[in-house]
Amino acid sequence: MNITHTRDARRRWRGASPGVRRWLIVLMLALGVLLTLNAPAAHAAPTLTASENPVFIPYSKDTEDITLAWTVEPWQLLATLTVTESGTPAPVIDKTVGPTPPPGGEPLTVTYGKTYTAELKDVITQQPLVAPLIITTDRIDIKIDMGCLVQCITEPKVEPHGGWAKFTINTTETASMTLEASKTKPNANGTWNNPKDVAASNATILPTQNWTAPLPNLDSNTTYYYVVRAHDTNGNEQIKTGSFKTLTRRVEVTFAEIQMIDDSDDLGDCDCFFWFNAGDETPKPWGDFQHQKSIASGTTVHPNVTFTIDNAPSEILIRALGYDDDSAFGSLCSAGTGYLPYTGNATWITTSGMAEDCQQLTGDQVTVSVSHQGQPTAPDAVDEQFTEQFTISAGLGPLVYKVHGSYKVTYA
Repeated sequence: MNITHTRDARRRWRGASPGVRRWLIVLMLALGVLLTLNAPAAHAAPTLTASENPVFIPYSKDTEDITLAWTVEPWQLLATLTVTESGTPAPVIDKTVGPTPPPGGEPLTVTYGKTYTAELKDVITQQPLVAPLIITTDRIDIKIDMGCLVQCITEPKVEPHGGWAKFTINTTETASMTLEASKTKPNANGTWNNPKDVAASNATILPTQNWTAPLPNLDSNTTYYYVVRAHDTNGNEQIKTGSFKTLTRRVEVTFAEIQMIDDSDDLGDCDCFFWFNAGDETPKPWGDFQHQKSIASGTTVHPNVTFTIDNAPSEILIRALGYDDDSAFGSLCSAGTGYLPYTGNATWITTSGMAEDCQQLTGDQVTVSVSHQGQPTAPDAVDEQFTEQFTISAGLGPLVYKVHGSYKVTYA
C-alpha cells in the first residue's frame, strides 16, 4: 500500500463537507447490500426421511402408519417419489411430488416383517436426488417380569446314582430354593401328608439362579418323587415336581480260600465239606458227605465259590459253615448221621458243636456295607463302585478255620 496516497485520502476526507461525507456513507452501504444480494446462496443437501425407522409394531397388530418427508434444491420444482415393498414387484407409492411434502408428511402404511425402499429422483432424468432410504420393521419387545409368580424354574436335570442323586436346577430369577425327595408322591401343592415321608432334602444357602444339589443316603433301584420349591426376592413361590429312579446295585461275592487252622483230627486230616452263603441267595455247597475234602491243619485250599446279588441292599451277610465228618471210623456213630445239611438258617451259622462225638461243625458270618459315599454335601467324594476283602473267622469248636474272599460292588 502507498502510505503517501493513504495520508492524502485521509486529508481529503477530513476536508470534505459533512454533507459530502454522509452521501459517501450511504453510497457504500447500498453497494454492500447489492453485493450481498448478488452472492450465490448456500443450500443444504437434499434429504429423504421417515418419521420412524425402524418401525416398531405392537404384537396386537400387523401394520403401522408412518410419514415420509424430503427436501430438494430450490430450483427443483418437481421430483418422483417411489416406495417398494420387499416381496412385492409393484411399488406401493409411485408419484410426482413437489419440492416439499404435504402438511404432516407423505403417509405410508408398513407391514411387520417387510422391508421398504424409498427413492427420490429427478422427474425428468430419473436420476437419484438422495441415497435410497431403507425402512425396516420389528416388534415391540414387551417383557413383564412376573418373577416366580409364574414359571421361573427350568426343568431340573437329575443324574441318578446308586445311593444318591445329583440335581442341577436353574431359574430365570434369583431365588432361594429347597429340594425334597420321597418314596411317596407329594400332594398337588408339593407337600407330603406325613413330613416323615421325606427321605432326603437340601436347600440353598444364598439366593441363586444356578444350583447344583446332591441328595444323599438314598436306596438303590428305588423310585423317588421330588419337589423343587423356589422363592424369589418378592416372596413369590413356584414349585416343580418329578421323579427319578436310582441305579441297581450288584454285588459279586467270591469265597476265594479256606485257611485251615485246626482240622480237629488227631490221627489224620479232616474230611470236610462246607456251605457258603451271601445275602439272601440260596446257599452253595463245596463238597458233601460223599465228596469230602481232605484238608490238613496249616494248609490253604481254594473253593472259589461265587455269588451274584442283583438289587443288593446296603448291607449283606456273608456266611460260611464247615463240617468235619469222622463217622468213617464207625466207632460211635454210623456214616451219614449227625447234623443235617445247612439250609441257610442264620442261627446255624454261629453254631459249633459235635454230633455223637464223630462230627464237628463250625460256622460264622460277617456283615459288610456295600453302599459307599462321601459326606452328605459331597457324596461323590467316595467311589460307590469298589472291591473290598472280607475274612470269616470260625473257631468256636474243635474245627477252626478262616475263609478269605472279596466282594465287588457295581451299579447299572
